Amino acid sequence: MNSDAGGSIHGAKARVANESEGSDYAAIKHECERALNALRRGNHTKALRLMKESCAQHENSPHLAFVYRFQGTVCVKVAAIIDDPNAKQRHMRNAIESARRAVELSPSSIEFAHFYANLLFEAANDGKDYDEVTAECERALAIKNPVDPAKESLQEESQQKITSAKARIEHVQGELRNLRQKSQIGSFSTLMKNIGGEEKFRLIPIRRVPEDPMGVQLVQPRRPNEIKKATKTPEERRKEIEVRVAAARLLQQKSEAPSVPNDGDRGLDSSGGSGQRGVERRKHGKKDGSSAERKDC
Repeated sequence: MNSDAGGSIHGAKARVANESEGSDYAAIKHECERALNALRRGNHTKALRLMKESCAQHENSPHLAFVYRFQGTVCVKVAAIIDDPNAKQRHMRNAIESARRAVELSPSSIEFAHFYANLLFEAANDGKDYDEVTAECERALAIKNPVDPAKESLQEESQQKITSAKARIEHVQGELRNLRQKSQIGSFSTLMKNIGGEEKFRLIPIRRVPEDPMGVQLVQPRRPNEIKKATKTPEERRKEIEVRVAAARLLQQKSEAPSVPNDGDRGLDSSGGSGQRGVERRKHGKKDGSSAERKDC
């Protein structure tokens, strides 16, 4: 009886703990959605503030790694639309730091590792930086039981493009291998540049930021002070079409109307015509005279 009672109590505690953990994760996702909405509206300051507050609020949560991972996404998005180079670099450094914290808190997450390695690659300038990217890729590829990337996304599992957990993990592993190869090429190219062979060994590939699964639902935010293009109402479009049709008809009528010569042209034509007729009469007069002379002879 006592053992059965103890087992039931233990099971009840476990259920309560799971429910509490689930509600905590749902609250974190809701806060991330609020930050996304702020970004959609172009309020970057609010989005950054919400993520900073969320990190502090969930400091003891088992899902703190997810919060840092999403904070990194927000920093990257803000850096992408800022023109000031100093502010851009500051936000990128914050994004890298957030991604690093996420990897430390969740070392079995292959998706967090991929995000972190990508940011390191974007910021790499020398061989040491590229070596750090390569090391992170190799660490992530060596994870024995990586976490399903779908469990660390704002999207539900049913909304994922790749349907199975195994396929999702293999996809991220393939991305990590490609990134490791690009990083190795970048390291070699930097070495050649340092020894004077930059033109002969220019091998750094064009960098393309991969699609961030955390930002899939994010509409590209407007830049500050960007003027939103006005949309015309059906009535305005109808009036615009009527004006264009009327203008086209006016041009057609002008092209079809006969051209009326001016006074100067009329004078030139009349004088030219009379002169031409006088020449023709003189020619005919000479012919008539010569024929009459032949008759007299």
